[in-house]
Amino acid sequence: MPRDDLKAQYLDATYEELCPLKRNAFVVRHRHTGKIYVKKYVDKALLPIYQKLQQIQDRRTERVFDHAADERRGIVITEYISGRTLQEYREDRGSLPEWEVCAIIQDLLLTLRTIHSAGIIHRDITSSNVMISNDGTLKLIDFNIARQRKNTQGTDTTILGTAGYAAPEQYGFSQTDQRTDIYSVGVLWNVLLTGCFPSEKRYTGHPLSMIIQRCTEMDSRQRYQNVQEILDEMESCGLRRPQPQPRADTQTDAQDIHTWIPGFRTAVAWKCIVAVLGYSLMILYSIYSISECSATWLSLILEAIAIILYMWLTPLVAANIGYFDRKIHFLKRLPTSARVTIRIIFCVTLFTMGAAIESYVRGPLLGIAK
Repeated sequence: MPRDDLKAQYLDATYEELCPLKRNAFVVRHRHTGKIYVKKYVDKALLPIYQKLQQIQDRRTERVFDHAADERRGIVITEYISGRTLQEYREDRGSLPEWEVCAIIQDLLLTLRTIHSAGIIHRDITSSNVMISNDGTLKLIDFNIARQRKNTQGTDTTILGTAGYAAPEQYGFSQTDQRTDIYSVGVLWNVLLTGCFPSEKRYTGHPLSMIIQRCTEMDSRQRYQNVQEILDEMESCGLRRPQPQPRADTQTDAQDIHTWIPGFRTAVAWKCIVAVLGYSLMILYSIYSISECSATWLSLILEAIAIILYMWLTPLVAANIGYFDRKIHFLKRLPTSARVTIRIIFCVTLFTMGAAIESYVRGPLLGIAK
């Protein structure tokens, strides 16, 4: 029996399949260590790429631990990444501020600089193939249509890519190269900022709009020729982050308070103004309502609890303050729709409790009208 077949059988026997992750990919557990990994069945032609990725070991790409091939297909063992795709991240957060999008894209460009230097072209950079792990690290995943640059080849032999993100050359006009990934980065940049492809709606904020425009030129000769050119342009425009900054949802430092308080998370001026007015009215109403029920210490304390429950906690929980549902272990593993449903139930419960306490204070306890 060929050596490759023996290794493939060894990998199949060593890793126990737990559940399907997506097509030809499974969450698996190492039978001896109990650690969780991902096992992928891929085209054997991709194994040299995964072998290079295993050697690169860039922290921003999915880590490759082992690979083998049998007579039909290749088998790759990669890390299991606990986190969310950029598509899920944006759906949860809504519109993202420019500084955060630029920080994400900068990490992606640094990753691409590494894999491009190894001769690897990803060819499928989309919001579904870039993840943010639970510790805030960007991860480029899914190299299943990646290829190595061949200087003697005029065009790609196979037309592949995701509609909307794929560069024109991916449809057979010329050979794909690092400029192909640059096109997809430009599209992703626009999607994160506007929620739309450039063909539907272009981002208009300068100078970033000009960078996105150049990334997504139809003629690859008019684009940036490598990702370092984009990084240099970002730095010259003041868009490049000088030092790595944590972007995880658990970031609650005072200087980043706007990233988790509802109304300030997007850093959009009009939303911040509305939030300040709203919070001011809530404070004034709370003071007035509590002062009305200050006849006794008991009524004052109970009214304060009621106000906290239905006036403050209910809307803040509804707005997912601090993205708390992604920090609670059993909640963060649930799909977004399930987390939203739980938040709604929690809000109704808080409001009902607060309203019941206030009814008691203003009725049987004090006998005053609301």
